[in-house]
Amino acid sequence: MSVWYIDSSAQSGDLSGRDENNPRLSYVGLKLSAGDRVLLKRGTAYRDAIVSESGSVDYPILWCTWGEG
Repeated sequence: MSVWYIDSSAQSGDLSGRDENNPRLSYVGLKLSAGDRVLLKRGTAYRDAIVSESGSVDYPILWCTWGEG
């Protein structure tokens, strides 16, 4: 199970998405597995459609937010 941080306005860091100091610019292309969490930074805009696997009954893929805004 992985946690992915997404910030469309990120301009620094390694952009790996593994922590809030190094968020990915987009969720497009993420390979998600059951139990993963995708955290979108509050106050930023995303214009791509979300097409995602749903995970499983016991381990759903969760789409949530993080940060201020």
